[in-house]
Amino acid sequence: MKRFVPWLIAILLLAGLCWQFPPFHVRSLRAMQQSQAAARFDPKQFVTTFWTERLLPAADQAADVASVAHWRLKAANGTSFTRMT
Repeated sequence: MKRFVPWLIAILLLAGLCWQFPPFHVRSLRAMQQSQAAARFDPKQFVTTFWTERLLPAADQAADVASVAHWRLKAANGTSFTRMT
């Protein structure tokens, strides 16, 4: 009897853990296929959205090529970076 009680407690604890945190979930195949289809990545849609909603509107905030080249030349000559006026 003394050997039976610890095994019973261990089995009950394991069953409780498996009930609270199941090691796997049984789901409908149709529901899984629908969720995977909804989560599928569409590269054409991503690129179109990126260009129209993020890249082109941010082009006005981009640095001028002449100022970037000027800063690069200053860095190549070893001068310190200071604010251009």
